[in-house]
Amino acid sequence: MSAPEIIEITESPNKIIGVIVHDLVKKDGEFSVDERGDLLPVSQTVQRLVDQLVSEYAKRSGKSHGRFEDDEDNYPVQRYVREYYVDKSKSFFNLTQAMMKTLCAKAAKTAATGGHVFIAHTTRDTSSYLLVAILTDELGTALTKGKDVQDSVHLDIKGFRLTGRVDMTHWNSGGERYLS
Repeated sequence: MSAPEIIEITESPNKIIGVIVHDLVKKDGEFSVDERGDLLPVSQTVQRLVDQLVSEYAKRSGKSHGRFEDDEDNYPVQRYVREYYVDKSKSFFNLTQAMMKTLCAKAAKTAATGGHVFIAHTTRDTSSYLLVAILTDELGTALTKGKDVQDSVHLDIKGFRLTGRVDMTHWNSGGERYLS
C-alpha cells in the first residue's frame, strides 16, 4: 500500500469578509425567513463553497449587468448596502437580515419556492463583492468507510437557481454597471 497523496491547499483569491446562510421558507403559500443566528465561521469547507459559487457564477452565460433602482423606498437594497459598506452603520449580519426581509416580501409576488439564501462579502484583488445565491438541497449517494452505499443530502451548487453579485467597489466609485 502506498503512502496517501498529500494535497496542498493554496490560498484562495476570494477572501471572505463575512458569510451567512438564511432559509427562505414557503409554507402554505406564505413565505418566512428562518435566520441563522450568527455568521458562518470561515473554514476550509466554507472557503471551498464560496470558491465554487464564484466559479459557477463566472461560468454562467446570459448574465445581465446593470444598476440599482433609484427608488430606494420600493427597492431598498441599495440603501442597505450603503449603510453597510459606505456608512458602516449596519453590520454584515444586519445587512443580511434587512435583505432577507425584502426578499421575503418580494418573493410573495412570484412563483418562488424558497431555499437556502447564501450571502457572502468577498474581496478579490482590489474589489469588494456581495454575492447572493439561492441554493437548494439535492439527494445524492455516498460510500461509507465500509463501502456501503447510502443517501447523502448536499447543496446543489451547480444547479443554483438565482444568483446576484454587486461589485461594491465599482458601485461606490460611481460606476454604472456594477450589479449582475
